[in-house]
Amino acid sequence: MDVGQGGPHFFSGASHVTGRDFSVRNAGRDMIIVNPAPISGPDASIEEVTAWLKGANFRAIYRVSLEARMDNTGTWFIATFEFGEFVRQKGTVVWATGIPGSGKTILASISIEHLEDTFSRRSDVAVLYAFLRYSEKPTLLQIIAGLLTQLVSCHNVALSHLLPVYQRAKTHRDELSCSEAVKLLRSSLSLFSDTFIVIDGLDEVDDATKDGLLHVLIPLNAHILFTCRPLELFMGRHTPRALHIPVQAQTKDIELYVAERIKESTTLASILSEHPSVAESFTVLIKEKSNGMFLLARLQMELVLERCANIGSLLKALETLPSGIHDMYRLTMDRISSLSEEKVSLAHRAFLWILHAKRDLSGLSPEDLQHALTFWYEAKEFVEDSSVSIPVLLSICCGLVMVEDTRVRPGENPKVVRFIHYSTQEFMRGLAFSHLPDPHDLLAVTSVACMETHRAMITAAINSAEDDRVRTDDVTRHLPLLRYALNNWGAHAKICDDQRSLSPFVHSFLSNHSTYIVERYGRLAEVSTGLHLAAACDLVNLISSRTIPYSPTHGTKTPFHVAAEQGHSAALRALLENYSGVHVKDKDGRTPLHHCFLPLSDWEPEVARQLLNISPSDTWRAFPSEVVDVNAQDKDGHSPFFEACRHLPGPIEPLHDEERVLLLFLSHPAIDVDLPDSNGDTPFSHACSYDSEWEDRNVAQFLISSLPNLKVDTRNKWGETPFMRVCDAGSEKRVKWFLSRDPGGCHFPHQEDDEGNTALERVVAYEGFANNRNRQGHSRFVLRRCQMESDGGLDIEDWIDAIQAVIRILAQHVSHVRMVRAGHESLPIYQLPTSRPQQSPRVHVCLNDGHRRYENERTSLMLLASYPAAVKYLVSENENNPDFINAQDSDGRCALMYLFFGHDPEGAEFSVRILTSCPSVDIHVRDLDGISVLDYAACSGNFEALEIVLNHPSWNPPTIRSAVIGFAATQKRNIDMDTLESLLYTEKVQDAFSDIAGGEADSFALITALRRRVDCKDILEKLERGIFWRKEEDDEEEEEEEEEEEEDDEEAEEEDADDAEGDDADLEEYPGRPTPAAIRQVTIAAVNNPLTSVEQLESHFGKAEVKNAFVWDIDVRDSDTILLINCLARRSDCYDLFHDLFGGFKRCEGYRHEACVHALIRFDYGLS
Repeated sequence: MDVGQGGPHFFSGASHVTGRDFSVRNAGRDMIIVNPAPISGPDASIEEVTAWLKGANFRAIYRVSLEARMDNTGTWFIATFEFGEFVRQKGTVVWATGIPGSGKTILASISIEHLEDTFSRRSDVAVLYAFLRYSEKPTLLQIIAGLLTQLVSCHNVALSHLLPVYQRAKTHRDELSCSEAVKLLRSSLSLFSDTFIVIDGLDEVDDATKDGLLHVLIPLNAHILFTCRPLELFMGRHTPRALHIPVQAQTKDIELYVAERIKESTTLASILSEHPSVAESFTVLIKEKSNGMFLLARLQMELVLERCANIGSLLKALETLPSGIHDMYRLTMDRISSLSEEKVSLAHRAFLWILHAKRDLSGLSPEDLQHALTFWYEAKEFVEDSSVSIPVLLSICCGLVMVEDTRVRPGENPKVVRFIHYSTQEFMRGLAFSHLPDPHDLLAVTSVACMETHRAMITAAINSAEDDRVRTDDVTRHLPLLRYALNNWGAHAKICDDQRSLSPFVHSFLSNHSTYIVERYGRLAEVSTGLHLAAACDLVNLISSRTIPYSPTHGTKTPFHVAAEQGHSAALRALLENYSGVHVKDKDGRTPLHHCFLPLSDWEPEVARQLLNISPSDTWRAFPSEVVDVNAQDKDGHSPFFEACRHLPGPIEPLHDEERVLLLFLSHPAIDVDLPDSNGDTPFSHACSYDSEWEDRNVAQFLISSLPNLKVDTRNKWGETPFMRVCDAGSEKRVKWFLSRDPGGCHFPHQEDDEGNTALERVVAYEGFANNRNRQGHSRFVLRRCQMESDGGLDIEDWIDAIQAVIRILAQHVSHVRMVRAGHESLPIYQLPTSRPQQSPRVHVCLNDGHRRYENERTSLMLLASYPAAVKYLVSENENNPDFINAQDSDGRCALMYLFFGHDPEGAEFSVRILTSCPSVDIHVRDLDGISVLDYAACSGNFEALEIVLNHPSWNPPTIRSAVIGFAATQKRNIDMDTLESLLYTEKVQDAFSDIAGGEADSFALITALRRRVDCKDILEKLERGIFWRKEEDDEEEEEEEEEEEEDDEEAEEEDADDAEGDDADLEEYPGRPTPAAIRQVTIAAVNNPLTSVEQLESHFGKAEVKNAFVWDIDVRDSDTILLINCLARRSDCYDLFHDLFGGFKRCEGYRHEACVHALIRFDYGLS
């Protein structure tokens, strides 16, 4: 605590201070800025959030690696200078590099364990890690999501930070994008004072992922440790000033490992004990032969343990011990080859599956491999009796294969099978298993046989589904290998097809059934023929063979649609050369050209080029008369060009796919770029609905630049024009472009839609959602909320600012809007008409004349109170004009009073925030009946807006108390008791009545006012019980009881004082008998003193007189107890003490924590 001019200041100059449910990011003088975590608990579980993140599970690898560590190994690494700097200095990057198998992963795990132990009591420190494996091929998104998963799993503040994004994504079923994940990581880590990141195996991911991860991590200014093979290029480019630790298995570590393995083997220990001379040379030989590679030492010990039965076999094993990792692998393969023929076949087929299986999201599980190995290639069938258990299989593979647990969330068991090291995989690639079929042929045939087995079951599941599509996981969950087969059979088949070695078994499968199953984006659907499946898998040579029967049916999805949708240009050409059906439309009226540009399609310009260029004169096509109509319209009237403009996946860059596709359309001689859809919208007018972040690279700008004769003044069935649409989109730049084509400004701004509204009236009335309203029928309030969520979290302020900018432009050309009175209440609300026929007369409200008055002396700000964008504009134009801002109508009501009763609470809250931030506003105005702004706010029921009013700097505790007492005393109007109770619960009111100076007297005045009412019994009872705030204790009986307690504890106090003389040096002593009030005062001062240690505080609170001095019943809401709670909560080192003192009390009950200790923690005021 600093004491100086202006009184005491707590946390002066402090930063990154954390407490139980909050973190103080910065504190200067007596202002504290806080990022609290929701005390009521999150709206979603950790499991739900981590399931959405879909991050890689690095924790499992970390735990397995730690288990493999021998005790006392790796301590040399922690003791290095470089590692010490890594721990000490923020922003330090350390590269620990070494040869394969040197124990880098173990060292990474030891480092993580050291960090977790060191900072276990620091909630403001994050320790993150990633173990990257060649076998998993993790993407940058999966890595970043994995780091986020660790954050939300270990830190509530991070979970609370991610919850809004998760809830928004859950509402719209959005997947986490890589850019969003990176932003979340950066913003989440800003909540912590320090972050340690350990990345193992950076060398095992592709170069793009290396660069991407380094670009993300290095700017974080975190403590970063990389353990990997040397990466000189990346180290020099990204971290030229990093520290380096060369990694080689230490002699001492290998000695410890060998000694431990000897202890584990009774046979080996017995042999060495009988031959001391051999025992001495044994460890030395292992150390020499391992060449600093822990992996090699491990495999050598496995070999020795397997072969040693007596001293003779041991000596022979030592003589043949290989000295290189590849020699060790060759020796291991020789050991496998010496097994029975059946076991050799099992091991070799297992190696092929692990080596060549596709690394999709599911990976190859032990159950998948176990089932795959029961397949007899010659008979093309699964023989379940030949199944071997996973432990037996691992034994047959002689330690070259392992099972790794990659569990992401509880309830799942996604274990994967992989080689023990990436060097093992590299070695396996050089081997030829000539006695086995081609690897991809084996995997393709096995996968097809698996699908064949379950085809009838899958078909039945799809047919019973409502939308003829089912989730892949729902069908394959308990069927080993089926998920892998559905996802990957085509990839293996394509490799074989490209080599013209596709198995007749696969060909037969695609020819002999009437329906087939196709998997895409995690869902299964049924297609008509094997040719559809061949097109989906891009089996060009099979298609060209014309051996799969097919006859097109109008109104169905054809193989041409499938090839176009998935971007398979070679398959499409093969279809055009050999089959009929390119002209056929599906059930929605879409051609294959439409399918090039659907939301889930793979944009491929070459596919679009082929379809746009076919003509009846083509001699290379089997059916040249069949062509695709470039202007064909689907059931919604959308042409392929409309779909291309509508679903453009990114900005239009020169020579990129987006530009190439659109230029292909524009170069087609028959293209109609202005063709409207069934609603009358053209591609251009639709593009005008979106104010793209890409500025000059969006569709609207591209069309304007490329088409000099483009129709820019069309109307749809609601009478909307492109100009109206750009205004609705808040596209300031595009609005100015339209007006530049209309020098007089008389055409576009005065256009009216079918409801009779101009562009200005539309943006004021619907805040840019007029177009959505026409199509969806919702109110602008619902549409605004949906838009804010779907656009990735743009808040209302951003959106209203964009609309206000458009209003400012339009007001220069059309300065008025037409309004009607909605009802005839005493406080009338005006609105813009939503249709042409209106019973009420229209009022022409001018936005640019602050002096004009309307009915009953109302101003434009009063009439437009329900429209936040208009309020924003009017306030910005008149912020220095108090006569306008504070103007009163004939009843004495100001604009602020109107704002509380706007059409929607969220908009009213925003408008109130705008107006109260105006420097010239007077929030203490009363109407002619004496009703204040605060009264209007409370009666509106909009308590968020009420809080904004109470937070205005013009308030002080006496004026708040006076206003509340006046509100409670007024009986001229019907005041809902819930409203009054909510007002009393607000923090500013609580603070005002808890204030020492005047709080007690005004509390009695409030109680007197409430007693005069007949409807405040419940509130009075709560006041008497101290629910709202502590009533000052002046009861003589209570004082006498306190004195008696003090006398009873005096002797104990003296004894405790002697014992704690050294511990409590920082606790100020009071002369004579300390009263409870004095004890409370010195206790709170000690808690606030950063020099007082936790141990001293624990000793202090252990004293009976201290415990007796405080009121521990939280329902009483004793002011000193509340102060103590807040002081303890603000200390980062008092979590356990806080829990000991208050954790046993009431749990959180309800949304507002009305009956729990957490309700007493306040986050937005300094303690003074």
